[in-house]
Amino acid sequence: MLFGNLRGMSKRAMRRAARAEGRGAPLIPSNRSDHVHGVRYAVTLSILAIAILAVGFYLKPAKETALAEQQPSPSETQRLRRRAQRSGLESMSDYFASIAEEVHGTLLSIPATGQSAVVWGDSLAMASALSGPPPAALKLVTASGESVSATPFLGGPNLPMTTLKLTSGVS
Repeated sequence: MLFGNLRGMSKRAMRRAARAEGRGAPLIPSNRSDHVHGVRYAVTLSILAIAILAVGFYLKPAKETALAEQQPSPSETQRLRRRAQRSGLESMSDYFASIAEEVHGTLLSIPATGQSAVVWGDSLAMASALSGPPPAALKLVTASGESVSATPFLGGPNLPMTTLKLTSGVS
């Protein structure tokens, strides 16, 4: 053999040497330590690949539940619709309660005719047209129960309202 020591040569180098010598078949040494080294390398790569896959499996994000994509059931839709309607009614109720609180002090009742009047300015009240001839004096009652005297100031059979001049008890 032309090559003295084949131990330090790689397989590729041995194939080249065999072809250069004209033998055609590559020279593969029957060295047991090279075989063990190759097996260790393959096992190390396999263990490393398994470790990488395991770490990737544990670190991957969890599947998100598609709550946004799910359609609500008809009963849930009806419940949500009722809740929205109730919320709208509650806000409307709160609005009307605040308006009633604001006008509470400006409303007057006319017990003799069963009508209402609204305080207009410091000494006037507006009411719908009084039925029949206007009386000389009227007794009005505030929302808090206080009595107020008033006399018709401006009104007539063809006017839809009557203006009352408050004579006592209005603050």
